[in-house]
Amino acid sequence: MLSESPNFSFLESHSPKLGEIAASAERLVLNDPPACLGKLRLFGEWMSNDILARNGIDGSELKQVERLQRLRDTDLVPSGVNRMLDVLRYWGNEAAHEDKGDGRQSLHALATAQRLAIWFHRVIDGTELPNTDFLTPPDPIQVTNELREALDEQRQLAAALRMNLELRDGIISTLEESRVELQRAAEKAWTEAHSHELEAIFESEERVLDAQAYQRQIAEWKLKAAEATPPENVRAFIDRGVLADERLGVQRDGNDHVPLAQIRVQGPGSSCCNKPTLLVQKSRKSGVVHACCTKCHEISTLSRSEFYKLDVWVSCPKCHERMQPARPNSYYGYECQCGEKPYLLASLLPLHTEL
Repeated sequence: MLSESPNFSFLESHSPKLGEIAASAERLVLNDPPACLGKLRLFGEWMSNDILARNGIDGSELKQVERLQRLRDTDLVPSGVNRMLDVLRYWGNEAAHEDKGDGRQSLHALATAQRLAIWFHRVIDGTELPNTDFLTPPDPIQVTNELREALDEQRQLAAALRMNLELRDGIISTLEESRVELQRAAEKAWTEAHSHELEAIFESEERVLDAQAYQRQIAEWKLKAAEATPPENVRAFIDRGVLADERLGVQRDGNDHVPLAQIRVQGPGSSCCNKPTLLVQKSRKSGVVHACCTKCHEISTLSRSEFYKLDVWVSCPKCHERMQPARPNSYYGYECQCGEKPYLLASLLPLHTEL
């Protein structure tokens, strides 16, 4: 990350992309010098383009050597800055085309890039930096070894803590078992010593409570009878009962008394949310079967091939054999060879609004 760079983090406030290129080269400087030099060539190209663009010149289609020539011609950068940019260009080309470059050269190039970055910061930001010393990046291999040693120490500490916790848990478990056994023994001894007395008390209290409850129930029934509703209200009560029965999802033809809202049949495959599907009917008046997503409740029509692959056991109410999948009245259903009337699959499923 740019904020962790020891030499280029100050670029984050005004030129984060330029800083990211430099920080990337910084991470490669010791373990891959040619790649570092290639990144620093890109650093120089990016800075040259930025300077030209800030001064109204489009250098995006130019080669780097042409950009440097344009910078010299327009006096936009001092000659020393131009030479440092040219050095990054030359070494980067050698690294890219001839795989040249060693650790010493890449460190020199990185220090040159840091000097360019400091100059660029002073020009763009207009402020001085508190520290301009070049810091050699840490060796990734050494850092990795140190991290590995620290990780091993943490693992050993975690193992020791785990052993202590297991020992403590074992002691606590043994103490808890002893406490439970002692409590049970004490309760058993007390119950045996007072069992007859307790039985007599409980029986007496139960008789008193039963008599009181029965008297209250009789009084409640008498009050309801005295306030009996007229016949038209009784009819409304019956209608509400029928409506409540229908909302439970019970079939109304008398052949089945299972609440349909409690039946769940898993559909084929996964839904749009990569979740299991459940089979539902969209309307009580329709025999069409849909697959409903258990997460977002989006529904899709069940295909014929998917229907015949369902593992659903429907028992014939007449011969008790398994009914076979069929399409009575062009709807998915089940029929039996004994002649029993077919059953629609939709009649066995809940509405999608009941999930």
